[in-house]
Amino acid sequence: MPLTSFSSPLVGRDDELARLATVLEGARGGAARAVLIGGDAGVGKTRLLDEVTQGAARDGMTVLTGHCVDLGDVGLPYLPFTEILGVLASDERFAPVLAGHPVAERLLGGEGSGGRLQLFEGIA
Repeated sequence: MPLTSFSSPLVGRDDELARLATVLEGARGGAARAVLIGGDAGVGKTRLLDEVTQGAARDGMTVLTGHCVDLGDVGLPYLPFTEILGVLASDERFAPVLAGHPVAERLLGGEGSGGRLQLFEGIA
């Protein structure tokens, strides 16, 4: 997914940006990091992450993003992981990492074999 470019500055998120910058520095130093952003619809979660991921990508970091979808009483809690692993599987740079984890291949499946569904069910 291409990164969106904004012409207006992000306002009122200095604390959040500082916290996320600290997380990125830890990741850049080799520490495993994950971030979960939560909030009601329309509060600016996507805009905040877009701002941070643009900077990380400019700095040469690999950015993987998963999205959550709430469908009323039925949610897809593992959707972010299926999205991220799907991107990893389609990028040859990560083939050696995935090859080292045979479960990933089984979960992702082959082309046209319903791999994402297998992955979702495997994680669930």
